[in-house]
Amino acid sequence: MVWISERFKTTAFDTGPSGLPEPDGSGGLLIYDVDVYARIYDAAGAPIADEFKVNSMANLCANPVVSVTPDDSFLVAWTGKPNQVTTSPPSDGWDIFGRMFGSDRSPKGSD
Repeated sequence: MVWISERFKTTAFDTGPSGLPEPDGSGGLLIYDVDVYARIYDAAGAPIADEFKVNSMANLCANPVVSVTPDDSFLVAWTGKPNQVTTSPPSDGWDIFGRMFGSDRSPKGSD
């Protein structure tokens, strides 16, 4: 069983999903992006390994889905858009990305 999720991370160098920094409660800026993470579980629901980052590109990622093959390899697909900071709406839309992994969690190519 493979579990996937979106995760927010916060640093001063990341951009937010809207492309704009967001103010926090103290007047500072909260800037974040979203990555896709996965974790593999056995049939009883016990984790087999630590979670790991799926996407390798610096894109905003959302809506991850997974498909597992009979040999326990798996494909994770998600929507993404380039990180950017702008004061107007981005002109480019969301794209579809995917990454194949072997049963040992090793990536079989890039996004």
